Amino acid sequence: MFNCAERKVRNFIITSVEDTWICELHNPIMGYSHQPPRAIMTHLWASCSGLHYLHTLALRDKMRTLHLEVQGIPEYINALEDAQKCSKRADKDNAFNNHFLVVIARAAMMSSQRLPRANWKWEDLSQDECTWAKWKTLYKEEESKEKVRILATG
Repeated sequence: MFNCAERKVRNFIITSVEDTWICELHNPIMGYSHQPPRAIMTHLWASCSGLHYLHTLALRDKMRTLHLEVQGIPEYINALEDAQKCSKRADKDNAFNNHFLVVIARAAMMSSQRLPRANWKWEDLSQDECTWAKWKTLYKEEESKEKVRILATG
């Protein structure tokens, strides 16, 4: 039973990872069958450096246009928070904080004029109230109201 589980895990790793990263472990006769999954994972941890800090810069640029690629505010929020998680994996010291998300999202909504009423309400908030949590709540509510307005007016 253990051998079957080990074989399945090894096959899963081999099919999930590009051959470039594990080809050094390949035996011309036995393939990868002589490698235990733990050895393959150890090799991957040693040879794969993960995301480079330059990915953070590319991600920062992509975040400026994310609002054009998504359907609604909830999806936009998820996309921004996914980008924030990626930035933490790439460079913990320079990861995107919530204030940065507010700045990006605020600039996107102002430039697109997607939800003008939400923009006006945001402008009326005090500096202490301008948090990421408040932005998410305000813009989700306004998008819901906007959908109702569109349905009502045809």
